[in-house]
Amino acid sequence: MKIRAVLLACVLSGCAAPQSGSQNTPPLQLEGTKWSLATATDNQGVIGALVNKPGKPVAIAFEKGRVGISEACNHMGGAYTLTGSTLKVERMMSTRMACEPALMEAEAEIGRQIEGSSKAEMAGDQLVLKTAQGATLSFDRNQG
Repeated sequence: MKIRAVLLACVLSGCAAPQSGSQNTPPLQLEGTKWSLATATDNQGVIGALVNKPGKPVAIAFEKGRVGISEACNHMGGAYTLTGSTLKVERMMSTRMACEPALMEAEAEIGRQIEGSSKAEMAGDQLVLKTAQGATLSFDRNQG
């Protein structure tokens, strides 16, 4: 009888194990950070336009409430907000240089994926974005 009373009290008082994302997890901080795209997948598999492009990986940086993207074709940028684990990127603006088709395709794709709301998570030195479009983008932290 005492065991039942203790179990009932435990259930009613919420003594279950803490869930991930609980108060013990430090808040996500993106301001002042720079990242390079490591992997990009969606429900079709690897997003080839982003990972098979020539040159350096797509880079993303967060500075003064703005997000910047480089290493595609043009430089892109827009305002962002981070509320809890929700990253919201406003409509992005871009320079308008003509580049080789693979770079222009990468630029168009990263713009489609980044704009809007994403769920942001940290996994070690990796930033993982789960986009509204159904993609998972993993970025490695740039040092320096």
